Amino acid sequence: MDSQLANKEAIPRFKVPKSALSSGTGKQRNKEIDYKNEPRTAVVQTNDTGTTSREVLNDRAQQLIDKLNEKRKKDATILADFKKSLEDQAANAYSTVEQRMVQMYERHSKIVQEKVQELFAILDRIAKQEEELCRFRSALGMLYSDVREP
Repeated sequence: MDSQLANKEAIPRFKVPKSALSSGTGKQRNKEIDYKNEPRTAVVQTNDTGTTSREVLNDRAQQLIDKLNEKRKKDATILADFKKSLEDQAANAYSTVEQRMVQMYERHSKIVQEKVQELFAILDRIAKQEEELCRFRSALGMLYSDVREP
């Protein structure tokens, strides 16, 4: 897509058809002009400068086509600039979001780290209490067996 905007040939251009430049009389069928198969031709009249009205019309049509092509070039340039602007804005937005996520991760990391340390401290206390409970159970078992043997 980028290459289409950069490539001037990708912009559709209008050209005056060759049939408009040549004179034709058309085919006649029963003394009527058949417009279905032949292009319409302008009535040729010459003016004071020696140019025909058909030439004037062709020149005007070519001028309109040239203006249209120029406007299309400008539109393509505007569209390319707009695309570049959107890409820049998207890159800036992405960068901002990424920075905020990193900051949030850093802030939450500290909280998570504190909670993890607290969890391991609790697990250590539980392990010590389990160990103490095992020793107590063992001592209680010995006491029970001493009381039972008379």
